[in-house]
Amino acid sequence: MSLLSVIIPVHNGSATIRRAVESVVRELPEAEILVVENTSEDDTTPVCEALAAEYPQMWFGHSGKGVSMARNKGIESSKGDWIVFVDADDALADGAGEVIRNAVTDSDADLLLFGHRAGERLRKVTDGDTAERYEGPAGVENARVRMLQDPTRYMQVWAKAFRGSRLRESGVRFRPELSLSEDSDLIVRYSAVCKEIVFCPQITYLYSVNTPSVMRRYDGSKAVRYVQAMELTAASVENESERIRKAFGTYALMHLNILLVREIFNRSAKASYRERRSEMIRYAQKEVFARHLRELKAGECRSARMLPLLMLRLHRYDAAAAIYMVRAEQNRRREMRGQ
Repeated sequence: MSLLSVIIPVHNGSATIRRAVESVVRELPEAEILVVENTSEDDTTPVCEALAAEYPQMWFGHSGKGVSMARNKGIESSKGDWIVFVDADDALADGAGEVIRNAVTDSDADLLLFGHRAGERLRKVTDGDTAERYEGPAGVENARVRMLQDPTRYMQVWAKAFRGSRLRESGVRFRPELSLSEDSDLIVRYSAVCKEIVFCPQITYLYSVNTPSVMRRYDGSKAVRYVQAMELTAASVENESERIRKAFGTYALMHLNILLVREIFNRSAKASYRERRSEMIRYAQKEVFARHLRELKAGECRSARMLPLLMLRLHRYDAAAAIYMVRAEQNRRREMRGQ
């Protein structure tokens, strides 16, 4: 049986880490569990020390500040044939262990993707009930294009299994300088060294919508950090195929949508409409976004997610702002309902 390593980064997670660890113990009792604390200011360390004393398969360590440092410490310390990431405020779903074990057994893949539950919503990575396999250079490129074009569906590092040897030997690691989109940045770079990628229909992960995540919580500074993340990832695909670069354009524009909805038009932002509109235009004109907006064709903008981007492309800024304000309010209400 393949050895699994489950890496759980934790920062100020004293209230949730037990649930995360015990979900792994329940589903994958044979796995090594690597819990890596990073600069917590609550009781995370004593809670984790108690868990490590209780569960011998758990290793507990510390890293520098940030989830990227913690995950990298976990990768370097892991011994498993396969690596699974779980966040400290999330958990493995009931039955996830059997699904993951079956998927990795005798698998030739370097990356396996699974679905997750967020509140009451099931988010599958396949449209059907059978696994979808992409192998060889052309197949992997098709998988990567698919993932880049729909990052909110595919580009998290949790609800996945990474081949341990491929990840460790590739040298691909989380970038400590990124505090946003570090997941998807790693997926972009790691998938480039994969020989086979498989999309699996089962749900293996419970994503917590009741705990304010870094991405969902307004702080007034994330817009700049999103731009930084997009610029770094853009540099990593500069020498890739035209298809990958074009798919990255969609990826970048989806993050522009996120930036505008969650930061610029967030109701918690203390700014007038005129100020928000001006900030929207300023970020849309950042070169990492602007060059892809310039390439947008009306025929590519049939979906609802593309409509505000088309408005930006046509310089119909009031129409774009109106859409983003509606989206921001929809997000606020959905999060209040725990969805």
